[in-house]
Amino acid sequence: MELSIIVTTYKNPELLKVCLNSIQKNCSLSDIEIIVAESSAQEETELLMREDFPGIKYIPFKKNIGLARLLERAYESCCENTS
Repeated sequence: MELSIIVTTYKNPELLKVCLNSIQKNCSLSDIEIIVAESSAQEETELLMREDFPGIKYIPFKKNIGLARLLERAYESCCENTS
């Protein structure tokens, strides 16, 4: 992958959908990896990711783990593919 894009979200599946659609519309998908990490994961977001964005890696957390930890976990996920 040439580029990994990490998107964090917290209880806002509507805005997440707009964001992911914009990324897909404006980026060549063959060159990028998109990772969505969600604090306080909601069923609505899980359904959205499964149905509308199945090719995007989704990392849900049941609790609000804070932005720093959320970014750290997403970063670790994207680095798994480069080792």
